[in-house]
Amino acid sequence: MSIVMLYTSVSHLKGVKKKQEESRLIFHTNRMAIVEIDASQEDNLALRENLFDICKKRYEYPQFFVKVGEKYRYIGDFSTINQMNDSKRLSELSYFFGV
Repeated sequence: MSIVMLYTSVSHLKGVKKKQEESRLIFHTNRMAIVEIDASQEDNLALRENLFDICKKRYEYPQFFVKVGEKYRYIGDFSTINQMNDSKRLSELSYFFGV
């Protein structure tokens, strides 16, 4: 089981870059490993489309998932992760998903 962050390396929007960097910092500070998937890379296009279908949000970065086996479950976007962190609930991901 792992936490997956879908992000893009080609966004020119400062807000997107800031949210991605803050997300990395949040997980690092909480000593939680994440797997990063760059949605802009050709090798990841099929997975990106699959993850977009799961979260019902297209081209909004970053998005977070839990991967259990070969299946993905949607956690939320940056706001969800940030709120969980602010309320000291980020560790609940480990409880609910066994991460």
